[in-house]
Amino acid sequence: MSFRLRLTLFGVGVVALAMVTFAVALLGLARRAAPDDQAGLLATTAAEVGDALTRSQVDDGLIAPVLVEVNSNNPSVFIQLIDPSGAVTYSAGRLDGPLPQPPANLVVEARSNGSASGTVTADGRELRVHLTRSGDTVVLAGQATDAVLDQLAGLQAVVWIAVIITLIAATVVSWIVAGRAIRPLRHLAATTDEIGTTGDLTRRLPAQRRNDEVGRLTASFNAMLDGIADSRRRLAGSLDAQRRFVADASHELRTPLTSIHSNAGFLQDRPDAESDDRQAALNDIVNEANRMTRQIDDLLTLAALDDRPPVEPVPVDLTGIVADGGRALQKDGHEVVLDVAPGIRVTGDQSDLQRLVRILLDNAIKYGVAPVEIRLAAAGNRAALVVADNGPGFPPDDLDLVFDRFYRADPARPTGGSGLGLAIARASAERHGGSITAANRPGGGGAVSVSLPLST
Repeated sequence: MSFRLRLTLFGVGVVALAMVTFAVALLGLARRAAPDDQAGLLATTAAEVGDALTRSQVDDGLIAPVLVEVNSNNPSVFIQLIDPSGAVTYSAGRLDGPLPQPPANLVVEARSNGSASGTVTADGRELRVHLTRSGDTVVLAGQATDAVLDQLAGLQAVVWIAVIITLIAATVVSWIVAGRAIRPLRHLAATTDEIGTTGDLTRRLPAQRRNDEVGRLTASFNAMLDGIADSRRRLAGSLDAQRRFVADASHELRTPLTSIHSNAGFLQDRPDAESDDRQAALNDIVNEANRMTRQIDDLLTLAALDDRPPVEPVPVDLTGIVADGGRALQKDGHEVVLDVAPGIRVTGDQSDLQRLVRILLDNAIKYGVAPVEIRLAAAGNRAALVVADNGPGFPPDDLDLVFDRFYRADPARPTGGSGLGLAIARASAERHGGSITAANRPGGGGAVSVSLPLST
């Protein structure tokens, strides 16, 4: 069953319930009120005739022509005038030909009390009568009860016909209104099917000017498509980055493997080689194995940083970490200039921050020229760490690439590094809600700057 049909049936059901309730209530009230209405009509008619008699006396013994036949097909009220002897002196109706005979007990009651009413049966016909005394004459107003029942039946037929016509009209109107209401939903379903078939995430529903449920659904659907398209772009970018990463890792690991394989083959094929040559081959194998170990360790570190949840809000003494790193370089004989402000604390993981500082210092020692300058200060609500050297600096065209994985300014230069240090530093800084940049100093040399939010 379609949604439109369900809406239509629901609307028709509500209207049908309301109309049936109204019809039942109306007919019930009519049935209860009909006897009272009939009695009131008869009493009013009898009173009006009685008043007329006081103004214009009717000759004794006058019998007026019969005007109506008292039956269910004639709802008219008939009148009779009854003299003191109980004889009918005037009658405006007849009952299957003869005159209706007034009930003697009600005539006596009317003469005694002024009025009387009741239901009587005459010649198999049920009559409702009301008698009123007017001087010496009793006025009787009567009507067949069948007439009231026929009127109720006619009213009932009219009411149910009106109910049927109303339900037909409600069905047509509900069908049209439901169709207009679900038109945006049909567009939504069609657009969804087209997107599922073609995979085109650029399709959008027409914007709705109405601020109703349909308008909000349209806006939500378009926003969802924007989110899916953005997720797909980010996923595609991530897959491209992973493919490049795998290709770069394969290339980087192939070099030491090739060297190890060559030296191992030399040792296997030349058992009679000179001891110096054999020692050199063994040294190359050990060095390349150590290089592979460092690369694998760095790869595992990067993977761990990518998978780790955000850092817990633990205060860390960044001043102590930076100062300890600078003093360690000085103990190793490196020329270092320390300018570290006291009391700089950030929120994060202490071991990650120690590795970040160590990477920056090792990079300055390997690729720079002494002295290495280390500056740490507070800049607003952030900590600013700068590690600079006086070496050749970064290639100007590669400033945006130095934090990429396996980046080397000079691939032919044997530094022993894995090309992952600055990539790890960037991942660690971003994990702590910070940023890292590289620049060349005006007087020569390179500088790496890290900005981290201060601990509150």
